[in-house]
Amino acid sequence: MSPRNPRKSQAAINAPVTEPEQIWSVYLVTRRDGCGQNVYLGDDEIARYNADPDGFAANHFGFENVEDYREWVETSNAALCSERTKNGKLCGNSIGMTYKPEVWRERHRSGPCFLHAKEVRL
Repeated sequence: MSPRNPRKSQAAINAPVTEPEQIWSVYLVTRRDGCGQNVYLGDDEIARYNADPDGFAANHFGFENVEDYREWVETSNAALCSERTKNGKLCGNSIGMTYKPEVWRERHRSGPCFLHAKEVRL
C-alpha cells in the first residue's frame, strides 16, 4: 500500500536556527505556587542570568535586592500588615493584593491590616 501523499525529495519547511537568530527564554517565578512569566533574554543577558537567576529576576522586576524579590514571591504578591502580633512576630495579614512589583514595594509593611487598624480605633 502506498502512502496517502507520497512526496519525494522536497525542501524543508522549517529552517535550522543560526546563532544570530536564536532566542533565549527563561521562566521567572512571581508567586509561591510557581506561577510566573516567560522573559526573553538577549545573548548578553544569558551569562548574567546563569550566574544568579534570583538576582537577575529581582533586577528584572525592579527590586533592590534578592530578599525583597523572594518575599514578594513568598507572599504571592500580597502586601502585608506593618504591625506585630501579641507574640512579637510581624503580622501575616494582607492589606491588599498587588500584582505589580512597584505597587507591592510601596504598600508592603506600610500600614495596618483591618484587624490592627480596628485595634487602634478602639
